[in-house]
Amino acid sequence: MIANKLNRAKNLIRQNKEAAAKECYERAFELTDLTSADPKWSGGLKELRRFREVLGWLYTGERNDIRFIELTHRMLIMLAPEAWKMMYGE
Repeated sequence: MIANKLNRAKNLIRQNKEAAAKECYERAFELTDLTSADPKWSGGLKELRRFREVLGWLYTGERNDIRFIELTHRMLIMLAPEAWKMMYGE
């Protein structure tokens, strides 16, 4: 679901709807925090917190270009090996 919010934000930025994209980032923050609270992710908590920091760069507009959003999306997918295999077949 976090990745879906990033994709939605990317599409909204392409349409010059920055305010709506910011709402997607806010929801991604919420979902990231909920994921961090799940004991299943206790081993990957450091990575989730790093992802949250990068998400902050997107939210503040510090790095809000399409390419950076795509890289952030890939970074998120790397945290889940099953998702990585489904997306990139590697």
